[in-house]
Amino acid sequence: MTTRIDSMRLSEAFDPAARGRVRALRSETPRIRSMRFAPLALCAGLAIAFAAIVVASEATAQTAQVYASYTDVDPGPSAGPIGIGNTQGQVVYLWVDGGNIPTSNGPSCKPGASGDEVCGVALQFDGLDRFDFYFTPETNFNSGPGNVPFSVLPSGMTPTQQVRANGFDLGSPGIASRKLGTLTVFAAGMDTQTEANSQIRVSGNIVASNLELRGIAPATIIVPEPGFAAALVIGGGAIAWLRGRRKHPARRN
Repeated sequence: MTTRIDSMRLSEAFDPAARGRVRALRSETPRIRSMRFAPLALCAGLAIAFAAIVVASEATAQTAQVYASYTDVDPGPSAGPIGIGNTQGQVVYLWVDGGNIPTSNGPSCKPGASGDEVCGVALQFDGLDRFDFYFTPETNFNSGPGNVPFSVLPSGMTPTQQVRANGFDLGSPGIASRKLGTLTVFAAGMDTQTEANSQIRVSGNIVASNLELRGIAPATIIVPEPGFAAALVIGGGAIAWLRGRRKHPARRN
């Protein structure tokens, strides 16, 4: 349409009737352009709405939790981060919890299964500042007929600050918490007063019972424990409080 208008500019100068036709075409051009871009605007709006739905669904799907414990006893998914001081290799135990509802419409780890069984994990551990570690997977994680071992990168027992681990269990995994393995943590020479931001975080996904990915809520699982100086401050405050109580005992009615 624009090309036609340009080709008629010469005739407009010599033909008075052509001037009216060119003016009419020029008045129609903005409307035609708006009609041309209307489908694009509609598609963009639908794309934005779809992206919002996907983000919302991913946020609500983050129901699985990974957490740590000092001993080989599951403390439950409500356990917070645990503190570690200067160490040359402290072992902590890792657990994953996907929920406590068993599959009731057939076997788990199949398309359409309705339960909370954890049929696989894709994990990433990140260490900040002083914390280094390596991951040792649970050898009995897979309950299926075929023993599919964990894939760990980097593998081995060399301390690092990032580990990725994938493991699958398409047998009969059961519900509630499952042991993932252990982290061996190194933090020799850490000053917990000046390096209080040191931590180990976990993120990733689980393979849910219906074989769909479900997000793991990103969480800090290891933090520095209070240092010696902090313990002295806390202890000194407790002693001062006890002395104050002795000097000014509570009055009884």
